[in-house]
Amino acid sequence: MTNRKGLHTDSLTGLQTRASLARTYDPALARMLSAGRQVVLMAVELDHARDISIALGYDAGDELIATFARRLRMARPRPLSAARITRDEFAVLLRWPPAAPAASTRVDPTPEGLAQAMLGQLTGRMRIGGMEIEVEATAGLAAAPSCGEEVDTLLARADAALCEARRAGRRIGVWTPDVALAQSWEWELHAQLRSAIREGELVVHYQPMRQAATRRTTAVEALVRWRHPVHGLLAPAAFLPMAERSSLIVDLTWWVLDEALRQCAEWRRRGLSVCVSVNVSPRVLSDDALPRVVDERLTAHGLDPDVLTLEITEEALIPRPAHAAAMLARLRVRGVQLSLDDFGTGYNSMEILKALPFNEIKIDRGFVSDAQGSMPDIAIVQSVIDLGHRLGLRVVGEGIEDEHSERLLTELGCDLLQGVALSPPRPADELTALLSPAPGRPEDIPAYVAHPPRAAGPGESPDAPAAGRPDTSAADGANPASGANPAERADAADGANAAERADAAERADAAERADAARGAVPEGGRRAPEPPDETDRCAALRTYRILDEPAEPALDSLTTLAAQLADCARGRLVLVDADREWCAAGAGAGESAARVGAASHAVGAGDDLEVPDAVADPRFAAASRRDPARARFLCAVPLRTRGGNALGALCVQDPRPRRLTAGQRAGLHALAAHTMHLLDARRERLMGEETTAALRDLDQFWRPQDLPTAASLTADVVRSLTGADAVGVMLADLPGAAVFHAAGSSHTDGTEPFTRVGIPLTADEHTGLRMLARLRDPMFIPNAAESSLIPAENVRQLNIRSALVLPLPDVGGRLGLITVRWTRPMGALDPPILRSATLFAAAARYTLLRLHRLHTQRAHDPSPEPPDTSDHHSANGHVDVR
Repeated sequence: MTNRKGLHTDSLTGLQTRASLARTYDPALARMLSAGRQVVLMAVELDHARDISIALGYDAGDELIATFARRLRMARPRPLSAARITRDEFAVLLRWPPAAPAASTRVDPTPEGLAQAMLGQLTGRMRIGGMEIEVEATAGLAAAPSCGEEVDTLLARADAALCEARRAGRRIGVWTPDVALAQSWEWELHAQLRSAIREGELVVHYQPMRQAATRRTTAVEALVRWRHPVHGLLAPAAFLPMAERSSLIVDLTWWVLDEALRQCAEWRRRGLSVCVSVNVSPRVLSDDALPRVVDERLTAHGLDPDVLTLEITEEALIPRPAHAAAMLARLRVRGVQLSLDDFGTGYNSMEILKALPFNEIKIDRGFVSDAQGSMPDIAIVQSVIDLGHRLGLRVVGEGIEDEHSERLLTELGCDLLQGVALSPPRPADELTALLSPAPGRPEDIPAYVAHPPRAAGPGESPDAPAAGRPDTSAADGANPASGANPAERADAADGANAAERADAAERADAAERADAARGAVPEGGRRAPEPPDETDRCAALRTYRILDEPAEPALDSLTTLAAQLADCARGRLVLVDADREWCAAGAGAGESAARVGAASHAVGAGDDLEVPDAVADPRFAAASRRDPARARFLCAVPLRTRGGNALGALCVQDPRPRRLTAGQRAGLHALAAHTMHLLDARRERLMGEETTAALRDLDQFWRPQDLPTAASLTADVVRSLTGADAVGVMLADLPGAAVFHAAGSSHTDGTEPFTRVGIPLTADEHTGLRMLARLRDPMFIPNAAESSLIPAENVRQLNIRSALVLPLPDVGGRLGLITVRWTRPMGALDPPILRSATLFAAAARYTLLRLHRLHTQRAHDPSPEPPDTSDHHSANGHVDVR
């Protein structure tokens, strides 16, 4: 009798055992279900029961289990039965709907509400081992008959719901068909997976991430596949869930990390600059070896840390948040990039962003999918993007499954895009060709920038292809206006009718622009210039010192004049930086709402942009549909420097569809040219003010020990004027010497500072030294690698692409030089910049000369000035332009 009772009753708690529960209640359950009743099985697991036993002793652990069981028997509504399944897990059978509870007990009329009421009675403060502790628990629910009709089936599914709740950080989980149970074939695959890693059956596919503005692929995400000898190529969903439940996920992650970095190194050896992202599971993030393994793998493949991005979900941070934060901090300090994946799907996303050092957030694909037809979802996505940018983070939109979502995320301001519409995950050999587009190829810029839609001619539909130009609408997957509703299509038709009523001059102008679109150059016309290098363009923009500055009255007046000339409601001066638009003048001056607006398209295409009706144009249709008050007519004329760089555009817009006349278009071109004259004059004025203030500061230095400060100030001003990466003021110890030493320097972050500036010469370098010694005027060196003035070793070590030498002559010989260097090639130096730098150097020379003499006199015995030996320099040194 005792043995039988021990078999069916738990000795510690007096509750039934699992076997007893199934034996007793399978027949009873069948009778209840046949009578139309329902039953809920609740699996309850104590949180941290093992930790409590270790901390307080195993006797205290037994006391905790027994106390919890007593509360379970007294809970209301009263359970049909309760059983102890494992040391710290219990099963409770409850009627559904429950019997009427006591008046003092209020139960939410759902299974989750019932479970919440039960947990409220079971958990809380308990006196265990002579001290008060807080007890918590997690529950999983499975209902009969929808989840099964036997106790063992219900228990397995309630356990699965409990595990899912733990993974999601919730207290209660409810079983649904979406909550997967491990199948027998999954266990078989799990057993084979370790050998698959060892025997090379795993492969990594890579999904590109493209810059939204340029469509260049700058990063890829590594996604593992299993080339199974029997089942073929298996997707991650077939084997990763089981791997994540065991320590095997750690070995799998190390393998993927190593393979992804090996491939990244291979691409970089081929000259392809691409970064790689690798996913990190919760178990791996808890492994203290993660920073060490990442360091070892990066070193083994000769890669810098910033080429690697580790993608972490909010779920991975929940189990051990403090440990995860410390781990991420260690990785971030090493220079590894961190990405918060599936942003917005958890409850703590904002707190995580505030507390942890992420570089990037990835908007969950669910938001991207929902945003296509829902204004609230579009607002959510826009808010996430704005939040990320305000926190200084990259924003990635994943789940791009069609052209519409690509355009939407581009217009909303996403930095990077990822999805099957851009490219599905591919093997590395298939992806390599996509990473190396030749300069000038159409894929370098969006298709809707490379081929802007032309205005409809007489008798044509607005969507008809130009004569002699292929119809790309079918290849693009949709008619540009097909997404518009009937009212919008009617508005577009009104715009086309207006075009049809244009006079003969307008029709001739449309034909001329159609010829230009085909590549023909009309007589007396011009071909659209090739867009210059983006790095040079942005560097040129910064020399104008107008970004993030308040609007000036002269520029505001000019935009008003542009609007009046074009008979439009609004004129704006928009500058295009690398990743944003800045309105420098006009209504709403400041950061533009659209990161890729009309000005960006004009700069990207390298020519004028005129949009008769934004609703019918696929580049702007989504934004126009979201905001009916948005301008329908858009025009942007690029602002070009002397060197051909487009800084931005002079833009006009109007709420009604229309087109410009030839006279209006010519007037806007004249105003754009005048705008550039104003910007040039403004820049020279600012440079003049800067040099005047600096010379005033230099006049304050009179002591010998002021020489380093004065030289560094001189270097700072020259670097500010020229936009260089490094500037050095190099002075000779004695007049006539050819070896110079850096008295002061200025350099950007990441650029090697100046050190020594004079090394022994070889016989081949004498010619360059003699040329430098006789230098009387500034010398600009566009290609440092081809110059005999700069040693090849310095060109290579310091990455000198272009350089400028400003001589500092003295009455007794050469005082020194100001050396300027850029780490990017400079085809030419703007004359106003060169003129300002030269004039400042000539004026600063007098202060440097005075301080240098005082410094020399203090270091040596006073002696008369040496004779003029400017034509007899010693050839025992060579200038190192560092």
